[in-house]
Amino acid sequence: MSKLNNKDSAIGLDIGNFSIKAVSLGTAGFGKKRSFSFGISPIPENATNSQISEIIRKTLGKAGITSSRVNIAVSGPHLSYRFIRMPVMRRSELKGALQLELDKYIPFKSEEVIWDCHILETVVVPSVGRQLVVLLVAVKKDFLAERISIVKNAGLEPQLVDIDVLALMNAFNFMHRSEEKKVYALMNMGSYFTNIVVIKKGMPQFARDILWGGRDITQILAERLHLAYSTAEATKYNIGEEDKDIIRLIKIVLENLCNELNISFEYIKKEIGKEISVVYLSGGSLRLYDAEKFLEHSLGLKVKRFNFSNVFNFNGNISPQELELVLPELVVAAGLALD
Repeated sequence: MSKLNNKDSAIGLDIGNFSIKAVSLGTAGFGKKRSFSFGISPIPENATNSQISEIIRKTLGKAGITSSRVNIAVSGPHLSYRFIRMPVMRRSELKGALQLELDKYIPFKSEEVIWDCHILETVVVPSVGRQLVVLLVAVKKDFLAERISIVKNAGLEPQLVDIDVLALMNAFNFMHRSEEKKVYALMNMGSYFTNIVVIKKGMPQFARDILWGGRDITQILAERLHLAYSTAEATKYNIGEEDKDIIRLIKIVLENLCNELNISFEYIKKEIGKEISVVYLSGGSLRLYDAEKFLEHSLGLKVKRFNFSNVFNFNGNISPQELELVLPELVVAAGLALD
């Protein structure tokens, strides 16, 4: 949402709670695929900011990524975004009007945040007339300053600060051909949060960050099976059909996510009068056993993975099996690199 500089060709850098994901896209001639370089590195528990900066440096080095310009994203409790309707006016007037009413729309004090807005479309509302649909985004100043400091201490130059849900949308619009009349839900299942954005005609209609992540599954496995946290983390990704007790626990936690998703999908159905056509999934939690099938059954909707294995040329010697494993974790970073 917010440009810090005007140069182009930046790295997409997704700084998660448990890992660093970086994507660099090369240029391509007409009709040719862009090259795709990436790096993923875990973040140790209780890592300091200086350690995270060093992990970023090493991640880029191992991936052979040399650019110093990066696009980053924010999500979670330090961020607020809302879709609001305003009378038709110029952008300069809109920012002034929103500044006066900012406290009404965000859960933080206005002096604590940096904010921006984007006009999505103009709609006609019965008995009201033409109105602007506006996405308002606010992020806590201290959190953003800390995030930018981590990036700069890694020797990098932040170009753009976006939000995870818009990076998801950006990736989808590049990788998938959407049908104009259909509504799509895009999800990123992270460690602490699940980001969701609902889009129609390539534009966001609804978005939220759900307080659900892969660590919820790790915690229930650790508690119920009396495992160390690190053992539970490894266990959840290494199970088969015979591990019925573990699968049952995982499904209990996934059901909590589905309940939240169904609430959101019912809301969007009332708002725009259309049901979700397809749910597209990304994030590290897709490595969970049968996650896609369970979500499809529980939501009663068609569920697919983001698929960009045929869109780019991938640098490095990596097998199709390895790509299938890591690509879901790279969607946000790829969307940032496409900004």
